[in-house]
Amino acid sequence: MSEMYPMDGEYLTERESFASLREAAENASDVLNYPISWFFHDETSEDWGKYLEPGEVDKREFSLTFLMPRKSRTWAIVTGDFDHDEVQEWLDTFIKGEVLKWYGWNG
Repeated sequence: MSEMYPMDGEYLTERESFASLREAAENASDVLNYPISWFFHDETSEDWGKYLEPGEVDKREFSLTFLMPRKSRTWAIVTGDFDHDEVQEWLDTFIKGEVLKWYGWNG
């Protein structure tokens, strides 16, 4: 599970670090706020550096988007300060755990 379709959030929050993003995401996730999309853009990305103009530098980014039905919008949390493997490990446990909880499945 490396990434889901990159859905842009209508409401955007930038975080200084993955730790801050993780805290915000875990606090926001409940039965009515559902993480629906995540996306990496870093050195592991297939298109890393491909579409840059001369002199441009590619920007690392990890984003996680929530569907927020009560507010009728989506919310994306973004950071450029992350370790890809650490984020992937969190996604593999956090997202799986949230899905199991929402659908009443046992892990």
